[in-house]
Amino acid sequence: MKSFKLSRHAFSPIALALAAALALPAFAQTATDPTMPADTPSVPVTMNGHSGTKSTTFNDLDTNNDGRLSRDEVVGDTELSRNFDAIDTNKDGYISKDELRAYEEQRKR
Repeated sequence: MKSFKLSRHAFSPIALALAAALALPAFAQTATDPTMPADTPSVPVTMNGHSGTKSTTFNDLDTNNDGRLSRDEVVGDTELSRNFDAIDTNKDGYISKDELRAYEEQRKR
């Protein structure tokens, strides 16, 4: 019976495809909105509604990268969802970074 042995070069296309597939989600998460300045800082969101220990930032929640948070984007954060209307001070239906900063500053007092 003949044994089948793959050369180390046979795995190169597979390894390349796997690496590309694994890198794609990371690229999608770091892709920025071309209308937003590249140096826009992440605003930390340290609300109690998230599970786990990872600090969630405004940019993490802003899944469509439009620079504001909709009700749909904060649905996983209990505190933001519950206080959405209070945080959205200009009543445009979105939470901006400035509105969130002001809300968090107010909470610290």
